[in-house]
Amino acid sequence: TSHFYANCSSTRKAGMKPVMSRVRGSTGEWKWHCSALSAARATGTHTWDIWKCCQGRLPQTRGHEFRYADIDEAKSLPGEEWREVDIKLLRDDRIAKRG
Repeated sequence: TSHFYANCSSTRKAGMKPVMSRVRGSTGEWKWHCSALSAARATGTHTWDIWKCCQGRLPQTRGHEFRYADIDEAKSLPGEEWREVDIKLLRDDRIAKRG
């Protein structure tokens, strides 16, 4: 989630879907973007063309392929590390800071 807030709007807008991109014809990994607008900024393409690619109406645009991201792909980003959290300890710490 820190990646989302650092690179995208802090509020989710209706219709905003994560998008994956890669260089056309490559077999490399797909790059995750929080929205078509974010993907457009990163790749120099137009959001309308990205939406057309994601819907299968265009095979590529400006040398890039695009598709909507699966929900599982959006959960973990490259370099992101997930750790177990002790909720009770966090709650107790928050109460201690208030009092």
